[in-house]
Amino acid sequence: MVLALDLYCRIPFAKTKAQNEEVIRLAALLGRAPSALAMKLGNLGAHDPTLRVRNISGLLHGSDADKEVWDEFHGRWDALVDEANRIKRSLGSRWAVEEVPSPEGPSERLVKRKDRLHQRFFHEAVLSSYEETCCVTGVTAAECLVAAHIVPWHVDERWRADPTNGLCLSGTFHMLFDVGLMTITEDQRVCLAGGLLRLASRANRQHLHAFAGKTIRMPYRFRPNADRLAWHRKTVFRG
Repeated sequence: MVLALDLYCRIPFAKTKAQNEEVIRLAALLGRAPSALAMKLGNLGAHDPTLRVRNISGLLHGSDADKEVWDEFHGRWDALVDEANRIKRSLGSRWAVEEVPSPEGPSERLVKRKDRLHQRFFHEAVLSSYEETCCVTGVTAAECLVAAHIVPWHVDERWRADPTNGLCLSGTFHMLFDVGLMTITEDQRVCLAGGLLRLASRANRQHLHAFAGKTIRMPYRFRPNADRLAWHRKTVFRG
């Protein structure tokens, strides 16, 4: 159940099918049929409030365990990542991150490995939620996309793996967002800083200014947290 929830967060809901390579791989690890795992992913979707907003019900008539696991880990993404990795290690999965602490004192190596583990979950969960599409430009080239933290790690580590603390952005808009030249308004519109708007070259008008005031593409799951976007507008955005 934990590994199913972990996978549910990492792939688009539309791809929670028995033919998906990720579903097949996890099913093999668990000794289950891909069709059974795909059904379990659908059962988890029945508890996803973001899907309900879109009138997507998931598969109903799941077990009580589905709801128990959802309630235990939803919003506790760091805990989900750590527990899923622990289970993968116990099953001998080569996709687990091995923990090799130093004989004495804190292990910088272990910390870095765990950071990468959490970052990978965040990246996959955010991009899958936006269906690998920049929420500002609509760019779908995966190589150009970044899972951008709204509240950075160095400010608050509690949200480091939380997909609701993320936006799927193309590289340019990721940089603009990080340095405060772009933010998202309360009604989910792109807001560019005045200094950026005053750069009046044709390229700026075509590639940047054209998106000012546009409504962002909202994700199928893990809608960006309103409080954290408000923090970005107040603390990072240059106005």
